[in-house]
Amino acid sequence: MALNTDQKASKLFKKLQGVAETTLVKQFFEEAYQGRVSIFHDQQIWNQSELIPISAPILSDGQTDGVVQYFEDLILNSVPGLSNAFYHDSLKDSIPFNYGDGSYNYFLKDSNNNQIPFGMGDWVVDTEAGVLTFYSSIPANMPPKISFYKYVGTKGVSSGSSTPYIKRKDRFVVDNTIIANHYIDLHYNINVNMHEIVLLNGVVLEEGSSFDYTYSNNRVTFNPSIELTVNDVIVVKYYS
Repeated sequence: MALNTDQKASKLFKKLQGVAETTLVKQFFEEAYQGRVSIFHDQQIWNQSELIPISAPILSDGQTDGVVQYFEDLILNSVPGLSNAFYHDSLKDSIPFNYGDGSYNYFLKDSNNNQIPFGMGDWVVDTEAGVLTFYSSIPANMPPKISFYKYVGTKGVSSGSSTPYIKRKDRFVVDNTIIANHYIDLHYNINVNMHEIVLLNGVVLEEGSSFDYTYSNNRVTFNPSIELTVNDVIVVKYYS
């Protein structure tokens, strides 16, 4: 049986958001498996994308660290003739919410500083156009304001750097076997030049015998204090 129109649309949309489409039931930010995060433009390539830190730097509004600039509570402009779409030139080249260890997530508010979480109004940020669109109900107290990180490095077709950057991502959905073993065997071999970041439901875990997990021979073993529940999502990001 061929894919229906809704399935095709969902697959294409989620691909643009950097995640894998597995079901129509889940929103794009709920999908357990990520694809390749889209940070390359057709006409403008982020030449120094490897310099974007794995963890977002702590910055004040407008402050820049390397190739990353932070914007806090940037008030968006209404797209002329529309009530559901808002834009700002500074929103162009915003770093995707699912880059790195999760700390680049957007934070959206209404004009009264009430948070508008993912899913409320089905809003989506077009990082290339610098446009935020609500695809269902429009929250009260518009226009919205958004906090985000923006890429401000050079653009082109070549670059070179030894700065650490993410090479691969691996995801595990916790089942009874993982709970019983309290470990996961990684799908990729981590050589001496690579390291890992482990996240449990979006929270970065600390490595070490007295912390959250230990790593040895391509196996992540969780400490007894870490509680695992069926359908928890474990993400491993490899970088060098």
